[in-house]
Amino acid sequence: MISACRQTSLISSRHTAGSRPGLLAILITCLNLLPGYLHAGGGPENVLLVVNKDSPVSLQVANTYVKIRDIPQQHVVWLSDIPYPDSISLDTFKTHIWKPIREFITQNRLDDEIDIIAYSADFPTAVNFSSDLKTHKLPKLKYHGKEASLTGLTFFARHIENDSPYYLAGNANLYFRRNLATVHQLPRSLTDAETGVHHEAEKAFRKKDFQSAATKYESLVQGFPGHGGLWHELASSRAALGDDDGAMEALQQAVNNGWTNSLKTRNDHYLKALSEDPAMPTLLKRMEARNGPFQAAHGFSARYEWSGATLPVKTVETDSLHSHYLATMLAYTGTNGNSVPEVKQYLSAAQLSDATQPEGTVYLMVNNNVRSETRQPLFLETVAALERRGHDAVILSREDKKQDGIVPQGKDDVIGAVVGTANFKWQPSGSRLLPGAIAESLTSYGGRFSTNKQTKLTEFLRYGAAGASGTVHEPFSLQPKFPLPLLHVYYADGASLAEAFYQSVEAPYQLLIVGDPLARPFAHFAEIELTQPDPQTPWSGVVTLHPKIIPAAGRPIAHLELWVDGQLIAYAQADKTLGWDTRKMDDGYHELRLVAQETDRIETRSSTRVGVILANNHHQLVTNPHKQQVRFDENISLSGTAVGGNEASLWQGNRKLASAPVTKGRWQLQTAAKLLGVGPVSLGVRASFGDHAIVRSKPLTLDITPPPVLTAKTATVGQPTHATNEPGEAAEKKHKTKAIKLNGKLRNTPRQEHLAMKGELNIKRSGFYQLVVVGDGTLALTIGSRTLLNEKLDRKQTHYLPLPLEQGSHDLVINFSPASKRPYLHVTLEGDQVGTIPEVSMVSDVSEKTNTKP
Repeated sequence: MISACRQTSLISSRHTAGSRPGLLAILITCLNLLPGYLHAGGGPENVLLVVNKDSPVSLQVANTYVKIRDIPQQHVVWLSDIPYPDSISLDTFKTHIWKPIREFITQNRLDDEIDIIAYSADFPTAVNFSSDLKTHKLPKLKYHGKEASLTGLTFFARHIENDSPYYLAGNANLYFRRNLATVHQLPRSLTDAETGVHHEAEKAFRKKDFQSAATKYESLVQGFPGHGGLWHELASSRAALGDDDGAMEALQQAVNNGWTNSLKTRNDHYLKALSEDPAMPTLLKRMEARNGPFQAAHGFSARYEWSGATLPVKTVETDSLHSHYLATMLAYTGTNGNSVPEVKQYLSAAQLSDATQPEGTVYLMVNNNVRSETRQPLFLETVAALERRGHDAVILSREDKKQDGIVPQGKDDVIGAVVGTANFKWQPSGSRLLPGAIAESLTSYGGRFSTNKQTKLTEFLRYGAAGASGTVHEPFSLQPKFPLPLLHVYYADGASLAEAFYQSVEAPYQLLIVGDPLARPFAHFAEIELTQPDPQTPWSGVVTLHPKIIPAAGRPIAHLELWVDGQLIAYAQADKTLGWDTRKMDDGYHELRLVAQETDRIETRSSTRVGVILANNHHQLVTNPHKQQVRFDENISLSGTAVGGNEASLWQGNRKLASAPVTKGRWQLQTAAKLLGVGPVSLGVRASFGDHAIVRSKPLTLDITPPPVLTAKTATVGQPTHATNEPGEAAEKKHKTKAIKLNGKLRNTPRQEHLAMKGELNIKRSGFYQLVVVGDGTLALTIGSRTLLNEKLDRKQTHYLPLPLEQGSHDLVINFSPASKRPYLHVTLEGDQVGTIPEVSMVSDVSEKTNTKP
């Protein structure tokens, strides 16, 4: 059977397999026997882009990504009624997000195609899984928390579908590249009482009360002798007291019980007194021997079943619990997020970095904070692994000249940064993130945007990183919840950004990954060309495709794939032709992709796109010239002819936008540009005929532009939001309150039936914005002279209000009748500047309903 498979140069599509009963079985057998015949490695044809169709910003980010990454139009799914703001329930995730995604994949026969789920902007970042704890009667462990990230749960979506809380396991990700050395596992965690004593010991040590610290650590190791970290702290305390023998004894116990952080041992000020001890080199070697080797990087496929073994099990089943989808968010644009121009910049830079082999440096930051110490054990292994590959990596601490151990200072070649600190600012460092860089920090709230505590992951993206990550809930500095620094080794091996992240995180359920999942600066691409037949002339019948492949140096090709309109049609060996029965497809335009996959473990995918016209019958569809630019607030009008046609319809990928009958051979279609969002879009017209034939037009490309800006009342920028004393000075003084931030529960407001509020929006740059509004009550909201909303709000519904604004200040007037005694109103401004929550002040107390009722 193997030889029979290898002799097959023409593998028919899934669509013809149904009419040839034996072929599907043969194909399945071939897929199992030929390891290369399951796609992996990640490419634009493997991405499903998920868009919040109610959000103009989400549409704009999606349009940008489709354009720069050549995502097949058929791989975009538009969801509606997405809750806002940051956190949703597990049931809401299942019903409003994952269920429609899975249905889209199934209904459009994309089960074989999709490996990566990429969320556009304006999706919740966290999912509360408390219901899972209750359903499965699991204890509420503080180390588990109660919230997972959107990307983490999407990775474990098959477990979620099967009502399994497996995602909470500390080693749940079997795609994670495991340490092949014997690793010491702690039998338990510290008890609450032990944790209290530990904190007291740390405090005593910081105050240089070394005797007290040593006494407390001695009591801890007596009760928990298997904890190498406690033994190490005892060793440092004894060394600080001048007890070198006692320190060495404790250090030996630390190594015996799993201590591996040789970097911390080497840098410990007090343990340097032991550097001349003849036993020290042996101890350091023992520590470092446990830090590898790790499993080699491997390309990802949603059709692989991961077992934690070196190689995945390759399967054609789609319901394995240990098959996954890689998942990232392209952008977070709410408060503490990124502006749309920043998003466009880092996504574009990531795409341009592909296969550039940047000569950058990975910087690993060392300080005494537990956020840094957690990952230090693998710093030396990471440096050595990158150096073996010809890449630069440097460990930096405050001991180094002009460095602070927080972020790299004055470095213009940052391709990677491993940071461990609660707060930092990138710009003052004077360092430059190269296109394609990955930078992230181990901290509690890097992915929790609703709090101003700690620096967010978006700081790295703001200054050009292709991707970053942060947790959405307190992770307690547990290493399995964060990327190992070996992330940068896998990336240097040519893995995509998404692959590198998920291979380096053992328990990713709380980690939010934001950025371009396809970034591959260290990949090597093959060159692919279609030599025959000529795509400039129409094709018909069975055609034989003659591809020409020039592999990257020393990187042979495993197989070639033919994709048509976003679907995988056929496989062939790299030196064979591909056959395609075009009679099984609609006439008219189709997009072909020829994809070559390498034989190595990363399974890098290279591709080329070709547009062809099929002509198997006599029908014709003609589209008239159309406007290349349409404003967001206008309608798109298209017309043409289809002699003998019944109906014409307008499509964006698999989304039907409009339809109309063909009358006397002519058709005309219209749709609102706001449904598509600002940015470049590609549409297609399909005409149906009486003999059930369908003809497709060539892509109709348009640029949707923002509408004219709303004029500012003044060009002054940066003035604080303030209240205006109207309608009466006396009323304002009587009920004057502090500024109110519109971030949910309206505190500092008098209990009354109506609230009249006023403030200003200060716009730093003219551009396209949106107000995101969630509330519980009746609301009238006006910007300048324009009323944007005037209706009763349901807290379960989110309103996205497009808002083109001129630079300067704009009056914001709100009249709100709360539905309960606890007023709830959440308003966020997003778009061409970083998301903000407006502040307003009460301007009057209205006792009569008619005065402020919207």
